[in-house]
Amino acid sequence: MDPHREPPENHLPLRNEFILKMNLNLVEKPVRYIGNEWNAVMQKPDARIRMAIAYPDVYEVGMSYLGLQILYGLLNEKQDIWCERVFAPWPDLEEKLREENAPLRTIESETPLKELHILGFSIQHEMLYTNVLAMLELGGISIEADQRAENDPLVIAGGPCCYNPMPMTEFIDAFVIGEGEDVILEICETLDRLREAHESRAAILESLGRIPGVFVPSLYKEEQNRLGESVLRRPNVEGISEIVEKRLVSDFENSYYPTKQILPNTKVIHHRLALEIMRGCPGGCRFCQAGYTDRPVRERSSKRLMNDAEEGLKNTGFGEVGLLSLSTADYTRLPDLCSELIEKYYSQRVALSLPSLRIDRFPARVAQEIGKVRGAGMTFAPEAGTERLRWAINKLIYDAEIYAKIREAVTTGQDTVKFYFMIGLPTETDEDLQGIVDMALAIKRILRESGKKRTKIHIGLSPFVPKPHTAYQWYGQISLDEMKRRIDFISSQLKQPGIKVNWHDPHLSLVEGALSRADARICSVIRHAYENGARFDEWSEHFSYDRWEESFAANGLSIAAYAQRSYEQDDLLPWDVISIRVQKRYLWREWEKTLRNKESRHCGNEMCRVCRVCDGEEVVTVHAAEDADSSKSNKGHNEDEILSHKPEVNKSKDNKQLFRYAIRFHKTDRMIFASHHDLMMLFESIFRRAGVQLAFSEGFHPHPKIIFAAPLPVGVESRAECMEITTVQNYEAGPLLKHLQGFCPPGIVMSALHVVPASTKKITARVHAYQYQIDANASPHSEDLVKNFHATLHKPDVCQELNLIDASAEPLQSQGFRLTYVCSVQGGKYTKADSIMKILEQKHACSIRIDQSVRLGVLTKKNDGLLIPLIEESGMEM
Repeated sequence: MDPHREPPENHLPLRNEFILKMNLNLVEKPVRYIGNEWNAVMQKPDARIRMAIAYPDVYEVGMSYLGLQILYGLLNEKQDIWCERVFAPWPDLEEKLREENAPLRTIESETPLKELHILGFSIQHEMLYTNVLAMLELGGISIEADQRAENDPLVIAGGPCCYNPMPMTEFIDAFVIGEGEDVILEICETLDRLREAHESRAAILESLGRIPGVFVPSLYKEEQNRLGESVLRRPNVEGISEIVEKRLVSDFENSYYPTKQILPNTKVIHHRLALEIMRGCPGGCRFCQAGYTDRPVRERSSKRLMNDAEEGLKNTGFGEVGLLSLSTADYTRLPDLCSELIEKYYSQRVALSLPSLRIDRFPARVAQEIGKVRGAGMTFAPEAGTERLRWAINKLIYDAEIYAKIREAVTTGQDTVKFYFMIGLPTETDEDLQGIVDMALAIKRILRESGKKRTKIHIGLSPFVPKPHTAYQWYGQISLDEMKRRIDFISSQLKQPGIKVNWHDPHLSLVEGALSRADARICSVIRHAYENGARFDEWSEHFSYDRWEESFAANGLSIAAYAQRSYEQDDLLPWDVISIRVQKRYLWREWEKTLRNKESRHCGNEMCRVCRVCDGEEVVTVHAAEDADSSKSNKGHNEDEILSHKPEVNKSKDNKQLFRYAIRFHKTDRMIFASHHDLMMLFESIFRRAGVQLAFSEGFHPHPKIIFAAPLPVGVESRAECMEITTVQNYEAGPLLKHLQGFCPPGIVMSALHVVPASTKKITARVHAYQYQIDANASPHSEDLVKNFHATLHKPDVCQELNLIDASAEPLQSQGFRLTYVCSVQGGKYTKADSIMKILEQKHACSIRIDQSVRLGVLTKKNDGLLIPLIEESGMEM
């Protein structure tokens, strides 16, 4: 326990009215909707602007997005702004909301979306468009922007899809183009000032349209281009920019970073502290939209990142740090940064992950260092199977480099090697497809020759989708049949042991291609698809190609025609109203270089002005400066010397004393919807935040030594949960309990903590019985029926069948009844309330609904056979 680590102020009381009324036990994964996470802002009574960041996907995806954490933290630092969150409800909850005629609400305050001032969507993928419409309608907001009332929230959208806003112009009031940190504050300030002056909605939108980086569709005239596409081109209001230029953060080193990130209540897709080390990418791959839209390259210093990591880990309790960027391996000081992070946090077993790797730039020695904490597979994206095609797309990697990196990787103990390729890239031939096959077989041969016969090779194939503002924005996608043929060409030749080939659904890729470069006519298609049930289309189990094909046809359009459409150099493109600061003629030159297999190597050079994003003054490429006083300077050292530290951590059980503690805690309120796995993750973060020095298991995947006496079903409250932890430091029980309680989220209360003698059996071996209290309703209800329940539960055959030690049933004033029972635990199995109710229903011809389940006790046997609490509130029996 860190004596200088003070617990923050306790969170505010829970709001349960809406959440508990919805009976979340009836939906999949109810923990998605409960809120009250650590570091969430639950109340701001002085706020004048109420807004919510709306992520049109499930909680686990949205909470993995660093941009949400950045904007959430930035806005809530302002006293007069309260930013909340809302995520797309899974179809089961959407159905329930519609049945109950209940509006979709924010997580923090349970405010209906219609009552906000701003609803800001983060649209990361085209296949989320219909989810946006669903959230608007469920929130009580008109789907059509021109139908919204004066007091309706402003619906704003940002994210990569907004670089072509045309498909959503009928539904969104204003689009934020580019990086949002500065512009979102300007939007809030403008809205606050104009609301105070009682300005109309139209006047507010016009003012927002004058903010650099904000595109307001209603302020532009509709035109048609050469192909008859509907585009918004010229403003119909004086003073509005004809071209909306993206916003960017020029001083990335000193820009805002959220060190108090919200800690999710459940494991999310990327459950880690995300450190954004760099924006932009020096690679210059011609197919990559982010590689163009995120220019120029801007790196943060390793000193700043180390400070952010320290504060972030202290405030969250994450057990992993992710170094985020478009191409992490291109970060100038990556070896130093990895070395410092691993050396500092190795004893706490904080893992380090590096996504977005370029195989030609990633040091295998870094992978070896990362593997000291937690083993993982290696993932790379060559994109194309031959050097010729890689040069055409400007992914400048030689075959020899790929094979050399594989040989290095096998020395790091990696058990999985993943490679991702695209099919359908411009100029691709069957020879390039064969190159993917040959490369996979060569990699398998290298692994076998290196003695890695069990190492698995995963090959991922994705049909290429051309995106706006790239060198391939003029290029038409290949046909659906051709996608299928090319996938079969590769997969049929790689049906071998040790190689697994997966591919992205070509039907979905074709729809994505049609939407990504669409004009404003597509709005009616999206509306039609939504009204016919389209939701979560990026999830394979919900995607329906037939539904989208029907929606296109109903509007006189074709998926294939949209996806395969090619443009000429001088065509007015639907997204030309937006500028990413990269000159269009530069993109065309890059397209022409594709046809000549000619590379470009200029991006990321501080003096480069080729694409015209950098102006040499305010907007420039910035590389991380070397720390003058750093003892780990790159100068005069090779890679092995930089990363050769040996953390002073004693792993031997013989010469390190360990200490055991038993803890009793209550799990109540919204936390009843957290699963056992959620609880395990949650408590690890509590101990990490509190600075408790936990002991860890040995092996490839070390885990903290935290043992729970018994899993608790989702939806069941408990006042008697028991767990045991092992530490490498000796603590006094009383002060430790008091200290830990300050780091518990709402719904978790530690009620007792005691030292466990070393000779004591594991806590799981000492559990012999559970005690439960169930409140329920029976139909038809009568006191005599409850008396009969009581009598039935005391019959020997029923007791034997249900392993009941004791049971009672008594009527409640609410006309329900309360069942209390004690059941034995045999091999971890015990009698659940549902099993008891099923027998009572069968024997008494009635229907029973459980309203509340509470675990009152986890019991153990004394030597004389008497059952007692495993951990007393004020003492512990063994």
